[in-house]
Amino acid sequence: MTISEEVHAAGQQISSVGPEALGSALNAALNRFVGNRFTAGGGHIVDLVGATSGQFSSVVRQNQAVDEPVAAPSDTAAAVIDVHFELTLESLRESYGRIASAKSLTKTPVPKGETRTNITLGVVWAARTAIPLDTITDEIARLNENVPSTRWPDMIVVGRSIINYAVQFPSEPLSGDYLPPAEGATETSAPAVYVVAVMRPAGAYTFNKVLAYLLGHLGIFSPVDIAARPNFAHVLEGTPASVVTLFGYQYNLRGDLVPVPRQFYNDRYIAPRPFLIESRQGEVLAAVQYLPWADGAAILLHGKLPLEGLLILFGPKVAGRSRVVNLKNGQISYVLPITRTDFGEWLDRIQRQSNMRVRQDPGRFVIQKLADEGASSPYMARIFIGVLHLRDQIYPDPAKRNSFDVLYDYMTSALSSTRESAQKLGALWNDHQEKVASGEIAKIDVRGNINIQESVDRDLRSEIETFLNAATRCLKTGMQNIGHELG
Repeated sequence: MTISEEVHAAGQQISSVGPEALGSALNAALNRFVGNRFTAGGGHIVDLVGATSGQFSSVVRQNQAVDEPVAAPSDTAAAVIDVHFELTLESLRESYGRIASAKSLTKTPVPKGETRTNITLGVVWAARTAIPLDTITDEIARLNENVPSTRWPDMIVVGRSIINYAVQFPSEPLSGDYLPPAEGATETSAPAVYVVAVMRPAGAYTFNKVLAYLLGHLGIFSPVDIAARPNFAHVLEGTPASVVTLFGYQYNLRGDLVPVPRQFYNDRYIAPRPFLIESRQGEVLAAVQYLPWADGAAILLHGKLPLEGLLILFGPKVAGRSRVVNLKNGQISYVLPITRTDFGEWLDRIQRQSNMRVRQDPGRFVIQKLADEGASSPYMARIFIGVLHLRDQIYPDPAKRNSFDVLYDYMTSALSSTRESAQKLGALWNDHQEKVASGEIAKIDVRGNINIQESVDRDLRSEIETFLNAATRCLKTGMQNIGHELG
């Protein structure tokens, strides 16, 4: 049996118990996998000055016996889990407050130079919910507005669904789960990364996902004994990877997470054309873009020039913040205290102080009319705008959307043909009916016979054939192919 199968079996045992045994079953399962230097059990946390947290069903702490209840020193508390059998709006708010309180407790700072975290992870676990999932996500977003991001719960487990945060860099798909950095790590410089709330249908692998997330955190909370715990990637085997993105945050210059303005979401934002940095011979060495970012900005570079070296030309304005993240297809700076004017002056400086030249990419968009209706039309809103928005959630990687797009284009083309044909059938019949009723093409002779002087039969038969063929293509071929694609 693989480690993933063992964890899956443990998760099935957790899901089979009643309300009274849920916390104990969860702790028993955790203690099988968190290693011999950690213990999971009920209790509370006590910090360096004697302040205490609320009581939790599970506190994952270092070097303590299983005896319950415990008062875990704050420096040893790696995670807290607040357990409910059924989640209500009130219990969600209570859990949020308890976790925020636990995260606010005083801890010994991580010494400079050490690559570990001292943050206590916060998880809400509910076997089932009395409220809709969208109500839960809306409430989390509302609560986050008034609480510092360092105190937010990191994961909400609701039955077989999980809500947590993921990392996404501009121009790239989701990179993975967001694990909270050590206290103060982002105060002087913060990465230009989106921290995105996501919902995932983990199904029967819910405990696999929760444990893998906890193991990832324990790996940076206590890296010296990481070999004593299972590899989180092996624990995740078989876990569904699909997620739905909910809302996003970004770091500001103070290192706080703040909401991404709605106008910068993918469905609304069109990035400005990049500036090209070329050699004197006209070879494109890099393309750079200015990205507005909270109360500052970031610079995105694609190409072979080192961004970190170019940032020096900003001078003292970016002192201490000129770090760079290497992406799959480029580089991006940390959040910088610069404006668009500063960016323009930086480009001028690159051109003046080097043998390179700078010009704006002359690329153009092709905008083509699709239809004589827009978002106010239920058809356009539901079939195009709504579904394509969902597509972006299911396929966060643009490179993987093409297989769906090809099939959906076939289906919507057939559906649009069906719709147009139905409209033509309606128009044909209504026009013929009006002409008959008005006497324009129908006469009654002296014997009482009705003479129809214009036939619509041939046009109706032709249009009905078109309607049926298009509807069959849409329903049989189009929908079946979409069903196979989505599994």
